[in-house]
Amino acid sequence: MADTRSAELQAAEQARLIHDQYDTRKRLVHSYGGLDVYRLAEDLDLPVRFTKLKGLLGFYMNEPIPGIGVTTERPPAVQRFTCAHELGHHSLGHETVLDVEANIAFGRGAPAANDIKEYQANVFASHLLMPKWLLHDRAKDLLKAGLRIPDPLAVYQLALRLGTSYQATVNTLFWRNLITRTHRANLFAIQPKEIKQNILIDVALAGDWHRDVWLLTPHDDGGEVQARSADLIVMRVPELAASGYVNDFRVSDSAKVLLTRTEAPSGAAEHIGGALEYTAIANLELAGKSAMTVRQRRPWEPAENASVAMSLNVDVAAKIAGGMSHDARVARMKEASAL
Repeated sequence: MADTRSAELQAAEQARLIHDQYDTRKRLVHSYGGLDVYRLAEDLDLPVRFTKLKGLLGFYMNEPIPGIGVTTERPPAVQRFTCAHELGHHSLGHETVLDVEANIAFGRGAPAANDIKEYQANVFASHLLMPKWLLHDRAKDLLKAGLRIPDPLAVYQLALRLGTSYQATVNTLFWRNLITRTHRANLFAIQPKEIKQNILIDVALAGDWHRDVWLLTPHDDGGEVQARSADLIVMRVPELAASGYVNDFRVSDSAKVLLTRTEAPSGAAEHIGGALEYTAIANLELAGKSAMTVRQRRPWEPAENASVAMSLNVDVAAKIAGGMSHDARVARMKEASAL
């Protein structure tokens, strides 16, 4: 038991040192998403390659040149945790390892009886992607919008803002003593699919249930959403119809964003605590950056007099089909242009 505790503390301390070395707290406090683990690996001169791996989530090679491999066959949150896990092997001085799914416990997990190194890598990954200060910062942001941990909706939205899976986020909240064992059991009794549909109310989430649904309010004004193609953005702002105002939704690049619906949906008042709210639901179609705005004005006023109720920047990542990470490609292009 003492050896396990010592290994755990070593992994947590190594993650903390990396956060300090690269001043990630300063980066993340002023951003809206989670840690860019691929950029961090690139900063550490540790190339990350994505490839179709049969029976593996990822691997770490310590020689002849250290590097990380991540499967292309899993959702982005799983890929990020896998990369952080492999980065843990590297940072802790482990040898080459091929990681099957059983090796990577999303959210630390229990130590394997025969492999304390896998446990260490899981602890490292959790501390790297979800340091306690970042959990608190993101939870405080959600609280401003009335979303309180351990409500399932709040935990799911927290996971999106951390770039981690629902499972890993629940487990990490538990072992950080931020939720109880009962809370964890209750959260795991609810599937993310159900939470997503509850956000959309009477709009069916057809097709790929792996798509994420972001719930955003005026408390998120000015933020940047780091999403992926096919995700849905649900923007809700107070409805001022009684004061003669109308709302309209605008997007800077309509080719990247498909407006699914704008209205106050039936049942919204009861669902959100009695306040009638204007809802804009947008489907993120293509990778790239765009801006979304909900504006309010009286019908007889010119459009230029409209006030901005809520504005967001959206950065949609392209799916990685294989090869290097985006940051690695950018770095190589810069190196080539400097020659």
